[in-house]
Amino acid sequence: MKIIFIVKYYDNYRSSFYSGINNLENYSYDELTQKFVEDYFSFYSSLIQIMRSKGHDAQLIIPNCEIIREKWTKKINQTKLLTDKEFILSAVNCYQPDVIFLNSNFEYFGNFLIQLKKQCKALCCWISCPYDKTLYLNDFSEIFTLFPPHLKDFNDAGIKAKLVTAGFDPAVLKSCVEESSVEKIPFSFIGGIGGFHKKREHYLKKICAKTPLQIWGYGFSSDNKIKKILKNVRSGFSFVNHYHGESWGLNMFRTLQRSKITLNIHGDIADQHSVNMRLFEATGMGTLLLTDHSDNISNLFIPDLEIVTFRTPEEAIEKYTYYITHNEEREKIARAGQKKTLEHYNYTRIADIFIDEFKKLIT
Repeated sequence: MKIIFIVKYYDNYRSSFYSGINNLENYSYDELTQKFVEDYFSFYSSLIQIMRSKGHDAQLIIPNCEIIREKWTKKINQTKLLTDKEFILSAVNCYQPDVIFLNSNFEYFGNFLIQLKKQCKALCCWISCPYDKTLYLNDFSEIFTLFPPHLKDFNDAGIKAKLVTAGFDPAVLKSCVEESSVEKIPFSFIGGIGGFHKKREHYLKKICAKTPLQIWGYGFSSDNKIKKILKNVRSGFSFVNHYHGESWGLNMFRTLQRSKITLNIHGDIADQHSVNMRLFEATGMGTLLLTDHSDNISNLFIPDLEIVTFRTPEEAIEKYTYYITHNEEREKIARAGQKKTLEHYNYTRIADIFIDEFKKLIT
């Protein structure tokens, strides 16, 4: 089975990724794309590698990356740099996939989907973020999502949809061998702020005021001086002394690994459902996860035995203060959380779900 995953990557991630590669110009299209896959920036990296190990031809297409498009142009012996949509169509024509899978990059929805649909047996997508309810989604063979409310909306609209749990790839542990000499981080948070993270911003302000929480992520600062001033004013400079920049791919996993305790606060869209990837990334790396309580959290992990939960910022502060000084209890819970994730939420199992669904769609 041939599958193409079409995924736009954040500009800041791409810049960070390139800065870590020497002699970038010497890499071919296939070599550079594989470097992206091996950095585990998103769950697509794991799906692609696992699917390949199972005998499927899985390809990653990053349409908003000019360097990638330049290298594709060279690969196909053309001189004119393709636009993002031209690149997608060229790659699709070259690989002749059975399944085309789009991330929730909505600018490719609409008329462009009609062109893609003609070039494959099944057209699928991933939507686990806020989306315009007026979008026409009936061109998709199936939609995959993390969010139960989204699943209901899709089903109510007569669209075939599948609920999939996020997970963790044990292969990441092999790429993040921990060095005993590296200083541990007592308390970390990795994630975004602003947009549909208003609750998160509110919690972080209060927790920063009472703990040594160290923050990595996007949305906390801006290259635009005016926006940076506005962000600082809005946040009351709450994050200035806590923020350490952005952390992506394997560097993000290494930050989690160094953390004794890591904080997780779901975005506003979660609607009392624990679903985000940080649940499994943190526990998978063997870190104590301190996460916001939800209606379904006990269906995933056992609170106080595999993870620790809180209902208010004050409770989060209280539990951090307790577990940072009770090493044996903290490490016992972290080990139990890691065991649960590696056994039940690993991407090998999740990849099998996608493969089974794809096979049903194309036969």
